[in-house]
Amino acid sequence: MGAPLPRFVRRILLLSRARGALERDALDLALETCAAPELELDPEARAVREAALERLVKQGARQHEMLDVEGLESTLALIAKHAPERAFQLQRDLAAQDAAPEVEAPASSRAALQALLAELRGAPAGTTATPSTPTAPSAPSAPSAPGPDDRASAGPARARLFHLAVDDGGEFLVAAGTRCVLGHLRSPRADLPFLADVEGEHAELRLEASFHGGERWRIVPLVPARPIRARDLGVPAEGHELAHGDRVELARNLAFRFVASEPSSSSAILELEHGAECQGAVRILLLAGGASGRVRIGRKRRRLIPVADLAEDVVLELKGDELVVACAGGVRSGAVVVAPGPEARLALPCPPPARVDCLLGARARPPFMLLLRPLAIEGGGARA
Repeated sequence: MGAPLPRFVRRILLLSRARGALERDALDLALETCAAPELELDPEARAVREAALERLVKQGARQHEMLDVEGLESTLALIAKHAPERAFQLQRDLAAQDAAPEVEAPASSRAALQALLAELRGAPAGTTATPSTPTAPSAPSAPSAPGPDDRASAGPARARLFHLAVDDGGEFLVAAGTRCVLGHLRSPRADLPFLADVEGEHAELRLEASFHGGERWRIVPLVPARPIRARDLGVPAEGHELAHGDRVELARNLAFRFVASEPSSSSAILELEHGAECQGAVRILLLAGGASGRVRIGRKRRRLIPVADLAEDVVLELKGDELVVACAGGVRSGAVVVAPGPEARLALPCPPPARVDCLLGARARPPFMLLLRPLAIEGGGARA
């Protein structure tokens, strides 16, 4: 027998297999591969796993709306195989929708769905499945399956969204701009949509001038009957100015920690808790515009995105419709090569219309990589 492959080689091969399975929509294989010990702590593997689970959750929600009992049962079983807590949460969300349906469904199909959810939750088969807590989310009035044009028809988008993967730094959903609405997955007006017990438009994040100087993010509730908590206190109607380390609770199953570790930058990160995700990501980068919103990726502990072994800082800056990527070690993307130097930078469209790979120099070290990609929509393609 030959010598076993080095661990880093096995990790690369497994990660490639997981990515390929995700691209082919072989979600079970993608999740199985991400569970390998070599990928246990790999941030990109976690991103692949979250993306696969997000697709399954959306698939289950569609099957529920279409009254596809057998399909929903199969999807729930697959989710439970890899993430039991996510399957349980999906069951609760679907049961809450059944408790206050938007439209009258055929009695036989609705009864079959209720029986399935009751069985999976351990309730008597003849009873109506209800949420495990006394309060249930209001039924959203938005269309159940928003298409790629819905955000435009609903008015100008408050944020431009895309995915960002950082070598050894993990994956982020980027929300570029100064305002974004947090809401339910089924609302086309929600810039940051969640499958959780929230309203269609639940709260808004706004970047505003602060009384203490500079710009700070403020969270403002949009539904008075659905309170928001920050620092374990209720958020007033005028909102709450967020500070580094604040924990914000939007609903019983949706909370985030606000990270603003670099005082010189008005950009920030939302770290979602308890298995929550948004567009497949568990971290959301609020990217503010201009020099004051620059995001630095580097080895210093207080960098907004710290990467321990990075020789040169990488800087991201939003300038109008462009995202400028700068690194003194040089920047390369496809056939475009920017030589090392203090002014080495590359301007990219924001959001990117297609996947973009950026290699950044690190002075006699392996190159550092950033990957930008647009949001996926049903049937392929990208969503602006």
